[in-house]
This record gives sequence, C-alpha cells and structure tokens, in this order.
Amino acid sequence: MLGRYTVVFYIVIPLAAITTLYAVLFRLDRPPRSQDLFLSPLLSSSEPLSGSEFPSLRHLCNETDWTEGLWLQCHNNVGPSKTAMRGGLSNLGNRMQTCVRLAISAGAGVIIPTFATRSDSDLLKYETEECPESLFDTEHYQQALSVACPQLNVRACKDTKGLDTTIDAKFRKYLDPSHSNGTFRALIDDTIAESGVITRPEISAKRPVRILYGDPFLAWNYTAAAETDVKNGLFRTLKYNKRLFELGGQVFAALKQTISGPVVAIHLRGETDWPGGFGRLDIQIDLYTQALLELRNSTRDVNDTATIKDVYVSCGNPSAILTFREKLEPLGETRSFEIRPKGDYGIREPGVCGLLHGDPDE
Repeated sequence: MLGRYTVVFYIVIPLAAITTLYAVLFRLDRPPRSQDLFLSPLLSSSEPLSGSEFPSLRHLCNETDWTEGLWLQCHNNVGPSKTAMRGGLSNLGNRMQTCVRLAISAGAGVIIPTFATRSDSDLLKYETEECPESLFDTEHYQQALSVACPQLNVRACKDTKGLDTTIDAKFRKYLDPSHSNGTFRALIDDTIAESGVITRPEISAKRPVRILYGDPFLAWNYTAAAETDVKNGLFRTLKYNKRLFELGGQVFAALKQTISGPVVAIHLRGETDWPGGFGRLDIQIDLYTQALLELRNSTRDVNDTATIKDVYVSCGNPSAILTFREKLEPLGETRSFEIRPKGDYGIREPGVCGLLHGDPDE
C-alpha cells in the first residue's frame, strides 16, 4: 500500500504560494526535526541586509572593471516592446538575478526588466508588459543590491531616460552555451566594437549606451564559474512583495491545520497550453507515481511504517489533478480537500493570471 496520500487541489492559488511551499516543505534531503510544519525565517524575516552577508558578491564587484554610462537590459524577445521577460514566478526571479550577474560581468549598470503577461483569450500570446512590483519587493531589491554590490548602478523598470544610444547584442539561442567567467564581457566588448557607433572608452555618464541582450533561459552557468556563493548572495537580494507573502502564509496556515508531517510538493503540468513535447500529462503522472513509491520505500521508520503520507499537487488545470488522484487511489487511501485563500485572488487578477499557466521552461 502506498499509504494515506493527501491530494490538495490547486485551483485559484498563484505560483507564489507554490514557490513558498517548495522552499519550506519539500525538504527530502534531510528529515524534519519535528512533526510540526514551520515557516522558514528566510521567508518571513524583515531584518535589513548588511554587506557582511555577501562576501563573495562584494569581492566580485570590487574586482570588476566598471564602465560608467554602460547599461544592460535583458529580455526574452517577448511583449509589445520585444524587450520583456517571460516565465513563471521562480523563472522571473531567476532571470532578474541572472541579468544582474551578466551586468557585473560586463561592468555595466542594470535596468530592471519588464515582464510579459498572457492574453486572457489566448494563453500563447503575450500582449502586455508589467513592472515586477506586482510580484517582488523592488524597493528592497535595489537597496539590497546597493549593499551587496555598491558599484552597480540600477535603474527602475522602464527608466531609459537619456539613453539615446541603444545597441543590440546577439540573441543567444536555447542550445548555445551559457556564459561564465569572461565570456559575456567579451561578447559585450565585441558588440560595442562591431556597432561602429561608439567605443567602450568613449562611453561615459554624458554619453551613455544601452545594450539589449536577449536569450531564452539559463544565460549564466554558475557551476562552470564556480560561483555558488555568488548565486546564493543574489538570491538573498530579491524577495516577494507583501501581498504574495500574505497569500503564501494563508496557504501555509491552511495546510498546517490539516497536515502535521512531511509533505511532497508536486508541480504537475497539465494546463491546456503546456506543449506535449515537454512531457505529456500521462508520462508525468507515471513518473511521479514511480518516484512516490520509491520515496515511500526509502523513508520508512523503524516499524516499517510510511513516514511521508501527504502530497501537495499544484496545477492550473483541476481535471489534471483529478486524473493524478485517480492514479494514486488504487495505491492507498486518498483524502482530498480544497484550499482557497481569503481575499480576491482569482485566476484573472492582474499580475497573476499570466503566471498560473507558467511557461514551457518553468
């Protein structure tokens, strides 16, 4: 028997809550110290950041050769302007942080990007763009970056005032190698030189230049660059805004009332706009079921009793979750319930509707 699995129906909860649950609940690398769910201090703390928290990032910035007046704007070639980024909540955060790493490599300032949002009538179309304030605490982000990397200049979203010279860098294709160490700076140097518009020594605060750099995903290889500490430092500079924190807290509180032990969080991709080539629903369900069986067998207690009995399933398509539930039912008792947070968090709320269905590379 698989044990008592709890399938939680995800219908109107945006991915902010799911990201919180992944970070807090899905800790299979080490067993929980108690049977009580707890909220990680990292997610709830509002303590101000200090430079001592970013030793690797500060060292990197101190060693960088900066060019005042050079600005980098990263994008995925989507949205009305074709200079916006796309993706689910975690991807958008990762892309913001990766763009900062690229800017440091180039010795440039960074322009906070816009995010493309999906059409209500056609989920494959990105018709509008928004600034990240609806998702992230950008004020804290800029303050944290100024502490972690004082040399880095940061412009707010859509702030291109005075940047009359724009140069497009070559768009990196999906299978092209990611950048690491000095490869991105070399790309920017070549881009400026080949433009014939200006040379790097001529760039200054009075003659600024904006570089547009686009790629689909994974622009920087932290492993090849041996920069795990730098990546972790960048992660700490960005946090969700108050509204998403509160929403995640509501979901967490609802789970805590029903579940007391470890939880496996599964992000099931069964939305209608999910490309079949990225993994059909039936294949996902089969693989998840196999993984759950293996996990159950490897985490039994001394009495040979299953210690992991609850599964949190998230998906923008309720019928896909029901299909998964039907797959699990023959393997053990299934207790299902639905969580709906308080407040108006409908799937069409501005700033959220585009995230519910995610992105093929989410």
